[in-house]
Amino acid sequence: MAYMPVSGDPFAALVLDALGDAMGPIAVVRPVLDAGRVVDGDVLWLTSSAQTRSGLVAGGLLSDVYGTDIAHMPPTLAAQAALRTPGVQVTVGPYKVHRPEGGSLMYEVSAITYLDMVVVSFLDRTEQVREHQMFHEILDGLDTAVMVLQPQLVDGVVVDAVVDWSNLASRSAWVNPRGTEPGAHVLEGYFDSEAWLDLANAAWSGAPATRIMLSDPTHLQWGAAIQVVTRLGDVLVESTHDRSQDVSLLERIAESDFRFATLIEDLPSTVFVGEFGKSRFEFVSPNCLQLLGLPPQQLQRFSDVLALVHPDDRPTAASVSEWVAAGSPHYSAEWRIHRADGTECIAAVSAVCRRSPSGADGFLGLFQDVTEQRRVLQQFEAGERLRSLGRAASAIAHDFNNLLMVVAGNIDRVQRSGSAASQGLTDAKVAADKAAELARTMMTFARSQPGRPAPVSIDHVVDRCVTISSAEISSGVRMTTSIPVDLPPVFADELQVAQVLHSLVSNALEAVGASGTVSISAALVERARCHLLDNPGSGGPFVMVTVADDGQGVPKELLLRVWEPFFTSKVISKEHGTGLGLSTAHGIVHQHDGHLTLDSEPGRGTSVSFYLPALTDLS
Repeated sequence: MAYMPVSGDPFAALVLDALGDAMGPIAVVRPVLDAGRVVDGDVLWLTSSAQTRSGLVAGGLLSDVYGTDIAHMPPTLAAQAALRTPGVQVTVGPYKVHRPEGGSLMYEVSAITYLDMVVVSFLDRTEQVREHQMFHEILDGLDTAVMVLQPQLVDGVVVDAVVDWSNLASRSAWVNPRGTEPGAHVLEGYFDSEAWLDLANAAWSGAPATRIMLSDPTHLQWGAAIQVVTRLGDVLVESTHDRSQDVSLLERIAESDFRFATLIEDLPSTVFVGEFGKSRFEFVSPNCLQLLGLPPQQLQRFSDVLALVHPDDRPTAASVSEWVAAGSPHYSAEWRIHRADGTECIAAVSAVCRRSPSGADGFLGLFQDVTEQRRVLQQFEAGERLRSLGRAASAIAHDFNNLLMVVAGNIDRVQRSGSAASQGLTDAKVAADKAAELARTMMTFARSQPGRPAPVSIDHVVDRCVTISSAEISSGVRMTTSIPVDLPPVFADELQVAQVLHSLVSNALEAVGASGTVSISAALVERARCHLLDNPGSGGPFVMVTVADDGQGVPKELLLRVWEPFFTSKVISKEHGTGLGLSTAHGIVHQHDGHLTLDSEPGRGTSVSFYLPALTDLS
């Protein structure tokens, strides 16, 4: 088929010619292929402008015009590219051709497949290229170094850039001009790549970014320069201005900027600066990476910060808009922050109104990590409650014990009188004895009831505890012990040490229930840990005794309360006691100049260790 039937239809040809005049020169070609390569093509139809432009004729072949070198001709290259991506329009060029009447023409060739044909368009780019060249000539005449850069992004962050174009001044500004040639990577040519990346990312966020560059004879030819990077669509435009005559002034400005940047970076707070009504922050200090877990480039909007706030605290965080609307001069709150790495912190957030240099109303916000301060405060408050309860327990126990002595003494006198003692008196005596034991326990907790210290073998205490506890052990519970044979004794009241160990073992057995493992181990250590803030532990040596279980563990929110008297996470009953176990252990251990610590994680069990000074010198 040498031509399309439409070529015989004058009206259709007239319409297509008009369409071609509007769209530019167009030709329809059926490619002739050899091993998948275009070696020629039948010209089925073309507009008159295409015939004038290319010399092709409807019903002819591409080779009639291009000869044997057809494989390298623009229409052939466009058709070959279109066949590789059917249905997708491709463009090749621009190409330069000389007109017979003089001058030259710049054009591109686009092509798209349709069935077994290729529609080829010849696009005149002469004016655009001329304007482009004029623009480049203007830029080449500037003393300012200008480069057009194609940024390379990773997760929206600029990590490098490739030079698309550079003017003559940029080739003279740098010691190595090859770093400014098209295709060169920016980071390979810059001596301060980190500073340039900060500048590029600030510009990529939407606002032009500026920096001062001082002399570096190994890279920069000029004594000093001011560099501005601006985003234009999908490219960055970098302009570097020679300011060699202002070296001393720029040095002072750069030193001031450095001091300010160092001050901001060393602050224990992350700084956010912005204007009301703008979606992006003007400034975010680099130390936000330590506090919030994200670099400044990923925290450009308030919504970026709000996404890190704990869901329960977001209503408080969102109230910032109410603060703005109310015109309040100061905002203050605490937000829980979920960092990108999964950890959580508590941030004290404060903000004040400010007026920007342009006169616009804005704000300055500070985020400070107060996680450790809040933890210390909670521990301090828990210690204060413990001491207050201890003093109260001591007073109550003392008075209660005095009353019990009167009751018990009268019961003894009645029983010794020879009169018939009723069962009620016997029960009353047993109850009084138990009440007296409870009073002694409370007084021990309060450190007001000293024991009888002597050298005590921990191995012996553990053996007795295991023997006594065997009656409480279910068939599905396994108890293990690990006590070194050369473990030194401790100087303590043996009954009170046994009371501490038995209390911890009882708690562990209750935690594992019908099945699980309870382990008792001991070791000689040089330093002790302590749960009290004002008593962080001291040098030893100490004998450390640890009781561990693989039960359900203690919830995080209850860890500070387990030491409080009468607090228990279990139902108080005849079997479970009154919640004085750990608080009593606390009193006994600290009375012996020892320390206690508890580690627990829900679902993984609990480990309680107490430290008693080792008696290494038996003399």
